[in-house]
Formats: sequence, structure tokens, C-alpha cells
Amino acid sequence: MPVQPPRWLWNLDQLVERATTTTPTTHLIDTAIKKVAAIFRPLPGREIAEVGVLCTAVVGTPPALEARLESVVAALPSGTLLAPTARGVFTPQAANWHWIRLEASHAPADPLIAVVIGWSSGTVGTANSATLSLRAGGAFAASNLCPLSHSGTAWTTHAGNVPVIAIRYRDGTLHPGLPPLRSVTTLILGTTTTPTEVGNRFQVDAGLTIDALGAVVRLPSGSGAQLTLYRPDGSTLVAPPPLLAGRDLVSTSNQGMTVLPVADTRLSRFETVLLGLRGTMATGCQTVKLSFVDAAARESAVGRTWWVQRTGTGAWQEDLAAVAALVPRVIAYDTTGGWRRHPGLTGGLPG
Repeated sequence: MPVQPPRWLWNLDQLVERATTTTPTTHLIDTAIKKVAAIFRPLPGREIAEVGVLCTAVVGTPPALEARLESVVAALPSGTLLAPTARGVFTPQAANWHWIRLEASHAPADPLIAVVIGWSSGTVGTANSATLSLRAGGAFAASNLCPLSHSGTAWTTHAGNVPVIAIRYRDGTLHPGLPPLRSVTTLILGTTTTPTEVGNRFQVDAGLTIDALGAVVRLPSGSGAQLTLYRPDGSTLVAPPPLLAGRDLVSTSNQGMTVLPVADTRLSRFETVLLGLRGTMATGCQTVKLSFVDAAARESAVGRTWWVQRTGTGAWQEDLAAVAALVPRVIAYDTTGGWRRHPGLTGGLPG
């Protein structure tokens, strides 16, 4: 089994922010010149087919909005389409994620492009408007992304945050590091809450060894938390000592990334285990839930890892479109027998 530098099973430390607020930043489109945008680096040679955006509210009869692929000049959207058909029009609906199909798929030649969404046609004003989610509170950018908003006079950048704007390529894949998020929420877990324990179920594609468990946690004064790695039958596989406020290096006022070393623990190829977090006192600990548009979006961001929760020792309930801010750390891989081969693929190692 080759030893590797320690690495998280998925990129928790880049995806989840440590701020206590998880309220998304939104932008009201109530004039013909207000816009939202995201600047990113597209995959070379890949054709962009759709643009995604989350609408959080509408007033009256909202105007039709247009999604555009534009060039970037001086770190801002230029206002110039990359191609005449690199645009699509849609009518926003409240609390819905929208996928807007471009008039024709487009493979950008530019290494840096902007997705811009703004007014297209129809009456727009205080009585006829739409509110678009600009950035997800509680989430960092993992792929050099930059959301922007236009007030009608100038662009404002919101660097270092995940924009709630996404792209889908013609082959159906999503742009890496730009997951279609629906919401980021903070949960309080105590001995009397519902649920009392949340976590992630995950399946490994190859044999591996875990040497630590990680979580984004906040411990208010007088609270505690317990991380547990469970076997498929529900028995405990690994349980490090509990966290206690005032003793462990977890902030009482902000969510913080904590790493708990455990004895080296081997997981077999294709094994499914569950990593759970529960509060050990009524005061309750806090952690983060990231909800995506659907299961495919969640898998594009974190792989075969998905949300579970339960109350007490009851049955675990699953949410395939979400993930908890909990992840194991891998110290070594065993590729004996190869990696999983996805359906339809003929190359790579057999699995």
C-alpha cells in the first residue's frame, strides 16, 4: 500500500467557510442595467451548453432574463458576447434553480470568461423584479472563481466566495469547483435536538487507510461534540476522544476546521462507511450542511459522499443532494484490483 502525504477524501477545507453566517448574498434585478456575473477559467476545448443560477424571489411578473458568455477585459465582464449564439433567455421563478440552455453550445478560446445574467425583455422595476443568489454564505471558492454584481453604475467584485452560478458542458459534466449550490445552512446538534446526529455516508473506490477525521465545528460555551466512524452494520469503527468547549482548539464564536487523529484504519475497496457528528450536551455543537441542486451536482463536488441524519439511535435518513462538513483524512491507498471503472468508460485501470 503506497504511503501518500495526508489528504482529505474531498476538499472540505477549500469548500466550507468558517464564518458563522451562512446567509447567501443576493442581488435584486429591478432595472434593465443591473446584473450578476461569475468569472472563471473554462475547461480547454469543452463546449458550454447551459448556465445555471438560483432565483430566490420574484415580485409581480418578473422580466425575462438573459444569460451570456462574455469576454473579460481588465478583470471585468466586457459586455461583448463570445459568439452571437453564446446566450440564452429564461423567465425566473422564485426559489428555483434555473438551467438556461444557450442558443448553441460554445467552446471558449479565451482562458478567462464571464457568465453574465441580467435583464432581457419585459417590464422591470420595483413592481416587476427578480432576486438572484450571488454567492453562497458559508462557502469558499475552490477553483479561482469570482462572483460580481452590477449596481447599474459599476461592477463590484466579491472575491474568495463561491458564486451561485454554474455551467454545464455539452457532455453533461459540471465545471469543477463551481458546484450548483442551493443553500448552505448551520445546524445545532444537542442531546435534545432533532436530529441529534448528522454525518456523511461514503464509499471508497480503492482500498485506503485513514489516519484522522476532520470537521467544521463550532462549540459554544459549555458544549461538546463526538465524531464517530461507523461500520455498515452500525457498530463503531473509530471514535476519537470527544471535543469539549474551552479545551479543544475550536472557536466558540466561529465555525472552525478541527482535525482529530485516529489509529490508522484500513477501509477495503468499495466499502461503505458512515462518519457522524453529534452534540454531547444540551447546549449543542454546530456544523454545516451544503445542499446542491441534485445528487449529480453533489457528486461532482465531493464524489460518493452524501448526507445522513438521525435522532437518538434511530434509523439514518439520507439526502443524496447534500453533504455535511465532515471528512476523513487518507494517508495511504491500495490500488490492488484497480479503481472503479465508471459505466461507459473503456480506458483506465479495471475495476
